[in-house]
Amino acid sequence: MPLERGLGIMQDFVDKPPGVVKSLYTAEAAKKISEFIPQVRVQEVIWLPAGQGHFKPKVVITRA
Repeated sequence: MPLERGLGIMQDFVDKPPGVVKSLYTAEAAKKISEFIPQVRVQEVIWLPAGQGHFKPKVVITRA
């Protein structure tokens, strides 16, 4: 998928409250994964602490 402009996840929600960011990221990740990798599905997104009020997602996938 070289030069596939639609592949990335939008980052326009990073300045929102943490709960909103988590919801929007989860929805966007699930949408992009199902669109570009139809063989898998998002089972869950686990949010890990990343220090200083930051967090990072761990996306758990399963076979479709």
